[in-house]
Amino acid sequence: MRVVSIETGEENLLVVGPVVSVEILQEDEVWCLGDVDSFCCELKSDG
Repeated sequence: MRVVSIETGEENLLVVGPVVSVEILQEDEVWCLGDVDSFCCELKSDG
């Protein structure tokens, strides 16, 4: 799987934007910390 920014489409992000960080807690779960109302991420399968 890969982490993809919903807003920009960039992949494999560890830090998204100036204050939003991403932690992969499980293979199918991502938590976005910070201004998640305006910028967040999601996990997408490679298949």
